[in-house]
Amino acid sequence: MDLPGGQFEFLTKPIVETWLSVLRRGGQAKKDFNDVAEVCDSFYRKSSGFMWKDSFRAKFIGDGVPVPRYEVTVNTAFEYVALFKPRLFWANPYRHLTRPTRVQLDFNALSGGDPYAAMAYQQFQMQQSAFDARTDAANALWEAYLNYTPEALPYGGLSMHAGQAIDEALITGLGLSVPRTYMPSGGQTNVTGCFYQSSRDLVVDPDCVSPLWEDAQWIALRHRTPYWELERRFGWPEGSLKG
Repeated sequence: MDLPGGQFEFLTKPIVETWLSVLRRGGQAKKDFNDVAEVCDSFYRKSSGFMWKDSFRAKFIGDGVPVPRYEVTVNTAFEYVALFKPRLFWANPYRHLTRPTRVQLDFNALSGGDPYAAMAYQQFQMQQSAFDARTDAANALWEAYLNYTPEALPYGGLSMHAGQAIDEALITGLGLSVPRTYMPSGGQTNVTGCFYQSSRDLVVDPDCVSPLWEDAQWIALRHRTPYWELERRFGWPEGSLKG
């Protein structure tokens, strides 16, 4: 890989600039949502009287509303989450895998009494039984793995990550649980998990109009990586990305 600003910059720079342009458009289209989400989140997390602070008033209320003598804020968002969150998530899920149920056919009615067809059907049933046995064994292994990962997930397990996502979904209307692989501490093999990430880091194609995002041409998640980590990953000189 070439160094930043190297001989292949004429190829990579237009691609980078194009993506930065569409990401800025997506971020601008999401600005109203992020502003409302910040207000809703403040009513959940901040202390009473926060909405009368100069910084909050300047951004969301304006100078036309005078500060009252008693600076009180009713944080009903906290009560809302406390009531509904336990009904949405109360324990890590147990994943159970089963084979699809097959349609049962009356072979005698279909074969017309043909003995060769009966033999072929018996052979087919034996093959299906062997296939079902392999499927059951594979399902048992996958079931054990899928019920291990919620507890093994770092930073409190799946219940902590799912709880954070549900909090944000109730408060702002959008909560994220992002599936990805990770290396456990002291481990040697990647495993999978679902991690909470703030919806403020999500950017969707601004031309998307479907509430299911089915017409979105791209979806992005903002990610922060220390510059020294990227230098080590790609073999760049120390300090080449600083700043």
